[in-house]
Amino acid sequence: MEKVKITKICQCCDRSFDFFLTVEQINKLYDGKLCIQQILSDLSPGDRELFISGICGECFDKIFLDSGEE
Repeated sequence: MEKVKITKICQCCDRSFDFFLTVEQINKLYDGKLCIQQILSDLSPGDRELFISGICGECFDKIFLDSGEE
């Protein structure tokens, strides 16, 4: 099955991340009927977060896990 290169850019650190998804996966993402964990089960939770919020896993951890350490 042919894969399409998708580039996502983190809104916090501006790093770009390349993913290779099938057309079927892309269609399911836009369909909204399944959870992202079901569609992109082969990606890490941090990579899936980039698709959900536009924030990479590393920045997500810095923002939300470090916020209580003042």
